[in-house]
Amino acid sequence: MVAVPKQRPALETPAGRVVFVTRDLGSLDIQRVETELADGWVTSREQTLVDVVDRPTLGGLPCADAIAAAGHLAEEAERDRVVSIAGRLRKAAALDLIEAVWAGGSWEPRMRQRC
Repeated sequence: MVAVPKQRPALETPAGRVVFVTRDLGSLDIQRVETELADGWVTSREQTLVDVVDRPTLGGLPCADAIAAAGHLAEEAERDRVVSIAGRLRKAAALDLIEAVWAGGSWEPRMRQRC
């Protein structure tokens, strides 16, 4: 997925499907990266965790993949950054779910309700 200020149709490329999502780019926690394919900006692990938990099937992501992604992201995410991002973006329900899992709960039943 690619965050853009204005909605655009999906793009099919040899590398896969690119889905564009309208976002306020100034509100995102992003970092600069350089890859083999291109240089650009990506959301931080913490921003991505909040986004996946908030809207798990955005862009056509299967629910099971969203659950797996959330689990992997949460293992490495910094709690203070997640709390800050979720608070700034008013994603209290997503933060509640993340906090419940960090306290020992399971992703599966909680995320399934959001899919």
